[in-house]
Parts: sequence; structure tokens; C-alpha cells
Amino acid sequence: MRAGYPGEFAYSHLMIKSMMLTSEVIALRLPLLAGEVAMLPGTVLSTDRRESERMVSEKMAALSEGILEASREAARLHFSGVAMLMGGDAFGLARLNESAPKRLAEAFTAPGHKALAENAKRLRKK
Repeated sequence: MRAGYPGEFAYSHLMIKSMMLTSEVIALRLPLLAGEVAMLPGTVLSTDRRESERMVSEKMAALSEGILEASREAARLHFSGVAMLMGGDAFGLARLNESAPKRLAEAFTAPGHKALAENAKRLRKK
């Protein structure tokens, strides 16, 4: 990659917002998780572990959605690249190859960011 490429170390608005929301969600979730731990009488697990169970299930759902979205974006990139190659657009293909990692990363992380924003909104109300 050539020096000075504008997108080389650029962080998208989505990533910066995700970093800010992550610390907020952790701060809002810690008292709820501590409350679940405080309900543990000895070694018997509490039956009310909704927040910890929700936390794990949301992460698994966001991961699977992210994999699906990244796969869709990879297919779009592939077909666009084939069309450019068949049409002889070498410069367009080079631009597509430069933007591919960022597009894949954004497609993969978008569902996680959506879940993060929903969590922050939900936890602010508690």
C-alpha cells in the first residue's frame, strides 16, 4: 500500500461510536451483573441471571449476523471484481481491491454495533 493513502489508518464514524458505546454499556451492565452475583447463596446459582444470559446470547447473534453480512459483502465484491475484470477496467479493479478490507470489516461489525447501540439505549432506562 502506498504511503499517504487516505483510508490507510482512518477510523470510520461507526468504529469510534462503537468504542464510546462499549464503555458506556460496560459501566451500565456491571451493577446488574454484580447484583446477579450477590444473589448467589453459596454455590447455588441464582435463577435470575437474565442479564448475563442476554449478554452471551446477544454476542452470539451479532457474531452470526456479522459473518452473514461479511459473506454477502464478499460476494458483492467478487461479482463486481469479475465484471470489472471482464470489462477491462484495471483501475476500477485496483480501487475495489483497496477498499475491500474496509468494506468487509464494516459489514462484519455493523450488526454488533447495532446490538451495542440497542443495549446502551435499553440499559440507560434501568
